[in-house]
Order: sequence, then C-alpha cells, then structure tokens
Amino acid sequence: MGVAHHGGMKRTFLGLFVLAGLAVPVQAQLPIGFGLKGGARLTDFTQDFSGVIGQTTKQDHVYTLGPYAELNLPIGFSLEADLLYKKSGATFAQAFSPSLATRQFNFDSFDIPILVKKRFGEKGIFFRPFVDGGIANRYSTGLPGTASLTNPLGTGTHGGWQEGLVLGGGVEFKVLIVKISGELRWTRYGNISASTLPKLNANQAELLIGVGF
Repeated sequence: MGVAHHGGMKRTFLGLFVLAGLAVPVQAQLPIGFGLKGGARLTDFTQDFSGVIGQTTKQDHVYTLGPYAELNLPIGFSLEADLLYKKSGATFAQAFSPSLATRQFNFDSFDIPILVKKRFGEKGIFFRPFVDGGIANRYSTGLPGTASLTNPLGTGTHGGWQEGLVLGGGVEFKVLIVKISGELRWTRYGNISASTLPKLNANQAELLIGVGF
C-alpha cells in the first residue's frame, strides 16, 4: 500500500511538471493576458480648502485594486483595459458655527481606463520599459450636488460618470509566464464643477503594481 501510494504521488508530480512545461510555450503564444493591479494613490479624490466652509480630505483610504486584460499586438504594442476600485472621503466643518457642524462624505469610484501601451526592447528579455496613454471613464457614487449658500452642509449626493485622459510609464519584468510591472500613472478628469461641495480633485496620480499572465 505504501509503495503504491508513493508511486502514485510521483506520477502525479511528474504529470504536473509536464503540464507546467507545456503551459509555458502555449501561454507565450496567447495574444491575451490577464492579471491584477493594485497600488497607492499619490493624490486624493478630493482637495482640501478653507473658508466659510472648510473641507478636510479623508486620507485613510488611498488604495487602488482591480483586474486588467491586455491584448498583445505586433512590434511591442498592446491594448489594455482596467477595472480599478477606489474609496475616499471628505469631511466638512463649518467655520464660525457655535456647534462646529460637520458632515462626512464617502466616495466609491470605479475607473475604467482603456490604454495603448508601447514596450521597448527585444521581446523575451528580463525587463522592458513601457509608456501608455489613453482615455479614462470613472463612475463614482457619493458625488456632491451644487453647493447651497444657505445650507452648505446639506448638499445632496448622486452617482455619475466622468471622463478623462491618462498618461503613464514604468517597467515590466517577466519570469517564465508571469509578468510583474511597476507604473506611475497620471489621470486628468474633466466635467468637474467648481460650484460643488466637496471640491473634487481633477488630477489623479497613483503608483500601480501589476501581476499577470
């Protein structure tokens, strides 16, 4: 019984090694890759300001996390689409108020950038620098409505889309079929009204780490 069991284990491990060896060249030929990206934002969703109404940006949620898919094209080009989740918030404090009235706003956003990426260097080397750029679409919940001078802390919230442009660059390392990338990415969002409270930050910068196949 012990010898048979030991022989079965050896055949199982041998089979796994054979399958893994076959998967490497097959994966290398696939034009589509998948993976996860995560990192930290270098700028927050909202911006601090002071005045009759003071806003303090909540800094305890600064992470970015989500999946990505990539279509490889000739001569080092590829198309990438991400779905990145981010959470943030802002606290209002009304100046000159006897009760120092405050209100907390929380935001959940889902970013969907679509990028054209260009890798440099020969295919198959250990690391390759890259640049990318494209368009960004962001759906956010908790977006503020138009500020009211009579009741600024009672501003309503809603969900909505915002569009922007993306630029980035970094380095990609490849070990067998695993790709590990580090990227610094900047996004500029439009259609952000200056008359809303909390005040949103149109410029977003983040450091992303990707692991994919």
